[in-house]
Order: sequence, then C-alpha cells, then structure tokens
Amino acid sequence: MRFCVLGPLEAYADERSVAVGGGRQRALLALLLVHADEVVSRDRLIEELWTGEPPPSRPPSLDVYLSRLRRAFREVGAGDVLVTRAPGYVLHVEETDARRFEALAAEGREALAAGEAERAARILAGALALWRGAAYAEVADEPWARAETGRLAELCLSATEDRIEADLALGRHAVLVPELEPLVRREPTRERLAGQLMLALYRSGRQADALAAYRAVRCSLVEDLGLEPGPELRRLEAAVLAQDPALDLPARPAAPRGSRAATPPGRPRRRRWPVLAAVALLAAASVVTGVALTSGEASMRRAIMADGAGAVDPATGHVTASVPVGSAPGGIATGAGSIWVTNGADGTVTRIDPNGPHVEQTLVVGSLPAGVGYGAGAVWVTNALDGSVSRIDPRANQVVQTISIGGRPTAVATGVGAVWVAGAKDDTIVALDPRSGVPRRFIRLEDSAGGVAVGFGALWVTEPLAHRLVRIDPVSGETLAEIGVGAGAGPVAAGDGAVWVVNTLDGTLSRVDPGRNAVASTAPIGDAPTAVAVGGGGVWVTDEGTGTLISVNPGTGTVRRRYSTGAAPATVTLLGQTPWVAAGAPAGQEHRGGTLRVEYTAIGDLDPADPYPVHPAIWRATGDGLVALA
Repeated sequence: MRFCVLGPLEAYADERSVAVGGGRQRALLALLLVHADEVVSRDRLIEELWTGEPPPSRPPSLDVYLSRLRRAFREVGAGDVLVTRAPGYVLHVEETDARRFEALAAEGREALAAGEAERAARILAGALALWRGAAYAEVADEPWARAETGRLAELCLSATEDRIEADLALGRHAVLVPELEPLVRREPTRERLAGQLMLALYRSGRQADALAAYRAVRCSLVEDLGLEPGPELRRLEAAVLAQDPALDLPARPAAPRGSRAATPPGRPRRRRWPVLAAVALLAAASVVTGVALTSGEASMRRAIMADGAGAVDPATGHVTASVPVGSAPGGIATGAGSIWVTNGADGTVTRIDPNGPHVEQTLVVGSLPAGVGYGAGAVWVTNALDGSVSRIDPRANQVVQTISIGGRPTAVATGVGAVWVAGAKDDTIVALDPRSGVPRRFIRLEDSAGGVAVGFGALWVTEPLAHRLVRIDPVSGETLAEIGVGAGAGPVAAGDGAVWVVNTLDGTLSRVDPGRNAVASTAPIGDAPTAVAVGGGGVWVTDEGTGTLISVNPGTGTVRRRYSTGAAPATVTLLGQTPWVAAGAPAGQEHRGGTLRVEYTAIGDLDPADPYPVHPAIWRATGDGLVALA
C-alpha cells in the first residue's frame, strides 16, 4: 500500500487506486495517517472527528467508517493494513509520499553539505516534485492536523532553500530570480531566502535590486518583529556594496602546463570568505561541480530530434532518449507498457518500447490521426479527416476496429465507463462503449470542442472559440458548470488537485479548482503552448514557440523551470514521473531550396489559419520557407 498525503489524500495498491470515500471517512483515514503505525484510541478518534462531546449516535458511525475503509483495503488485497488493537486502532503504513520526501530531502541536504551540488539539485528537485498541493489538503485546517501539516510545510520550504542553494552553486542564478521573488514576498522575514535572492540578483548584474531586496527584508523584520537582520545578511549587504569578488561564481582553476601537482579538478582553491557562511558553501560547491558542467554538460544534454519522441529527466531537464517517429506527430499517450505517438501526415501510429528505447511497430490508422488515449485494454486514436476512431489491441499489435462517428474527432479521453471523443466542428462529445466501441451517447455542446479530459468524477471539455471550460456529468450528460478560462482554450488534463487548461491564443495555463468550479490561478507559458500532462506530482506543458518543456508547480500553478527540447514539442505524456515529448520540425527549417510539385487533392481546407484541423501537408507546404500561401 502507498498513501499520498502531499496534496489531496490518495491511496494505491500496486498502482491501483483505492476508493477511500469522502467526507468524515476520508478525514478518519487522514487522522490515522497522521498517527501512522501508532495505536489511536476510539475515544480520541471520536473526539477529533466530531470535535467536542459527541452524542450517543456517533460511536456506531465510527464503526461504519472503519468498516468501509477495511472493505476498500480488502478489495485490493491489503486486508491487514487497518487492524484493531486495544484501546483503538492502528494503520500500518509501509510507504507514504511524505516519508519519501523526507528521505530525499535529507539525502539532498547531505549531498549539498558534501559539495555535490549537481547531485543535490537533482535529488531535491525530485523530492519537491512529490508535492501536489498542501499536505493533507482536505483536512489541513483541522486542529489535529495543524502540527503535522505545519511540520511538513516547513520541511518543504527548507528543501526548497537547499535546492535553490544547489542551483546557485551551479550558476543558475538568472532563472532563480523569478522563482525567488514570489517566495520572498510570501516569506518576508525568512533571511535565508532573502540572502539567496540578493545573491541571484547580484550575480545577474542587478546590484541595485540586490540592495533593494535587503532593504525590503530589513523593513519587514523591523516592522513585524522589531528585529534587525542577522549578522550573515548584514555581511552579505556589505559584500554587495563593496562588489566583493567572493560573491562571484568562481571559475574552474587552471592547471599549470605540464604540471601534475596542480590543484586536482573539483578541489576548491583557497581564498578568503568575508561573507555569510551560506554564500561560502555555495561558492565552494560551484567549484566542485565546475569540471562536470564545463566538460560534460554539452554531451549529456541531447536534443529530441525533429519528427521524434523523447524522454526528459524531470530533475535535470536532460534529454535521456530520442526515437524517430513519423511525420508531424500530434498526439502521445502511455499504455500497455509502451509510448504511442500519432503521426498526422503519415496516417500512422508509432509504438515505442521505452526500455531501450526503440520503435516496436508502426501501425496504419486513418487520415490525420490526432488524439490518442489508452483505456479498457486498448489504444484509441481519433482520425480527424475521415471522422473515425481506430481501436488498437496492444496484445495483437494491430487495429481491430474502425468506428465511424462523423465530424472531425480531434481529442480522446477514457474513464468513468466510456471512451470520450471530442469532435471539432460539430459541437458534440461522443461516448463510445469501451467493450464494443459502439457510440452510445452524443452530448451536445454550445460550441466546438477543443480538448477533453476525465477527472474528479466529471467530464471536462474545452471550447476554444468561447474561451471556456465546461464541466459535464458523465452519467446524465448535464452541464454542471461553465468556467471562463483563457483565449483559445484547448488541451486539458485533470489531476494533482486541479483541472489544467492550455489557452493557445494567449499563451497561458489555467489552474481550475474543481471544488469551486473557478480558475484558481493563471500562469504565462509562452508563444505557442500545445499540450499539458499531469501526474506523479508534476504538471508539464509543451511550448512549440520556444521549443521548451515547462515544469509547473501543481500546488500554485506557477512555472518552476523551462527545459529546452531541441525541436518543436507538439505534445507530452507521462511514464511514471518521466515526461515523454513528441516533437515536429521547427517552422521554416525543413527545406532550404527545392522543387514544389502540385498535385490534385480532395482536401478542401487550405488555409492554415482555419481553426479546424488542416492536413499537416498543408502546414508544411505553406510554412517551411519554400512557399507561402497567397
């Protein structure tokens, strides 16, 4: 059994989700997790859950909730997790994301203290990626949860400071400034964060801003606590004023020619450190890692090839695999142990074995395959130009069914008992029976659909032209809410406590709170965001305009980091916690001279600005630098 408490409460048994219920039953499980592997008395459970002296009817209610939890655990083969032990009950817990986080945070701190900044940054980023929101999010305000949630929040902030310290040692000061500024505003009296912001600003050539950051934290300390900044922060201010060379990121020591007695690579040179101890540690760690960065980073950071798919290390951003697929990839999904990529211009789907990695099979489907999803033991592919859905049996490795639904199906999602297909240009969502593939329901929308997702017991559909997200009851088909998001609302994903909408026309990502049916935050992404994937404590967005993969904090909806992919990323999926990206060729870089051959075509839409699906051959012919649309 694995329990996840760093965000909304979740439980898994061998990656199978456990239905832990809602309301007070969910609070009961959270309370037992706060006291995991400890005996919690019946009296305490009743007192904490019902607050105060409970009426006589409450003890039987506790028995009902305990019975339901035990039944849920038995259904997944974990009947010995919750046991009775006088004078109450004990929840045996083998693994939680909180324990995993604490272990990784401690390991990262040890690596940082040992001068292994790159390893520390990687480990700490992995630890922080486990957070999907506030710890014990649903019960964080309960008196019995406050001590534990406060402890975990403090550990999270400390791990964030450690990771920032490691990143500063690696010379990443420029990208840290936009992350540190909101952190310092949120924690205005936290001197370590303030010092890190000052150092990042100074190393970015912003001495005046670094001094302004010092004045701001001093003002907060004096006004809120009646205290002056500590000696370390005052020494850092003096060093900034004096432009002390010790604040600069040290360069790699040069060894004398022909000498083998020079300072070994990775050993810091002796120099004076008149600034705070934390700055000294940062500078020393940067010397230790300087050799690896200058000599090996370029070879480690491979790019995803054009018309290819590749894996990206979520901690470092390094491309760890790149596999050629077909022409104009448009959709990507994981399922049956494989990665599946649709190739729009070829009318094919590429199956990738991630262990290797290598291409296992290329399957012919319909015309302009776009969306792809996995569910009910099959891979489902939407074919936009021939109005059909292809069903692939991954065991037989072949298309076993082609389902005609009409319209221009562009996106697909599976869950809550159906395969849901969004058909652009006919204002309809089609629900396919996952066993027979037969359309069994058509849900009418007010406008054309752009993306579809399943989560939080609902169906979520974007309407690009109306700039909104629609929440639909999957049983009745009734519209439950219409939520205004950004311009050109398109790809959508549900998970990690929110529904995430890519707004393609204004280059933003909306984080929608499913509890309030309202936008909780909006983050600027880039020029041309194309897709979003959620899971494993991470949110990932592709931006075709800048050729980057973007990591988003699921708790705040803010951008964490941006990683270059080397091509034009079209879409993203997750294999565990590892993002896989399918990328096309950057516009204008496919041809340099050549011959244009014109043939008869039955394709009616030739305008690439048309909001509905255009064949990739048209995109490439009018946007590759050889010809232009008149």
